[in-house]
Amino acid sequence: QKHSSILTLRHRTFVRLIIEVLQEIEFDILLSKYVPYVFQFITEAYIIEVSRKANLLALFSGRGTLSSKDFEAVNTVCSN
Repeated sequence: QKHSSILTLRHRTFVRLIIEVLQEIEFDILLSKYVPYVFQFITEAYIIEVSRKANLLALFSGRGTLSSKDFEAVNTVCSN
């Protein structure tokens, strides 16, 4: 697999999500223009890592297709 620094999610959509969440929790703060990129990079890295672990779990279980129970199992194991 090739590692890339290119972000997969659309940046503007992700920034709108960040702003929405910050407004919902009433977090009044000004962000540097680089903060959304950092949030996006960390979020995508987390999603990729969880997906990788869920895929390994599915393969170990003898299935070639990911299911929600794989993600739930990864979440359960990694949260403890």
